[in-house]
Amino acid sequence: ELGNVSYHIACHLRVQNVGQKTREVLQMVPGTQVNTVERCSGHAGTWGVKKEFHEISMKIGRPVFRQMAEASPDYVSSDCQLSGHHIVQGMELLDSAPTAAGPAIHPIELFARAASLCDVESREFWSFVRGDAGPADAAGTASTNDGAVVEIA
Repeated sequence: ELGNVSYHIACHLRVQNVGQKTREVLQMVPGTQVNTVERCSGHAGTWGVKKEFHEISMKIGRPVFRQMAEASPDYVSSDCQLSGHHIVQGMELLDSAPTAAGPAIHPIELFARAASLCDVESREFWSFVRGDAGPADAAGTASTNDGAVVEIA
């Protein structure tokens, strides 16, 4: 159960005509309501963080910030981490915005939380993600590339 998720479809996914696969899978999680926003966040790669363009990038993203905040989300998510960060920053600047949901969380991390696959805050989880550890066995342990065995929380 994830509660209310405001999900932003990244521009590069729209251009690649990927569709709304992430939204479709998020909606399969019981107890999850997905507010989907399919619009430019104004970030545009490194453009939105450059000093000379940051203010205009925030103006471009304002409709997205408002739409994402309207759902009073428990989580803010985007397939693009840069856009997600930009959106949370913009939501915090809105006068009428509810308390921000915290940092933007990638949909994969939301799926891991929903499936209770593991504690995504644990060192072992990130070791596994980076490829330092192999898949966990039935006993909840995994082997690292150097043969050591780690316990997966």
